[in-house]
Amino acid sequence: MRLLEMLLLVLPSLAQAQLMFTMNNDGSLNITGYSGSNGIVIIPSTINGLPVDSVGDSAFYDYTNPTSMAIGTNVITIGGQAFYSCE
Repeated sequence: MRLLEMLLLVLPSLAQAQLMFTMNNDGSLNITGYSGSNGIVIIPSTINGLPVDSVGDSAFYDYTNPTSMAIGTNVITIGGQAFYSCE
């Protein structure tokens, strides 16, 4: 099992609750922001059984506390400036 898959299995629901998202027309989810303060950010492949297939424009814009990020395997689109000004 790959490290990302292992992390996603142990990802607490609280961390998922800190991700903000919208639903696309096809029922998939688009990450639009993050409200947490944890430096480790995991964008899962699914949230509540729905696939997360995109990270929106400026979703993590100016997020100053990341120490690491993992992006799930369903994500196929990352919007413009999604991680702009992340330190």
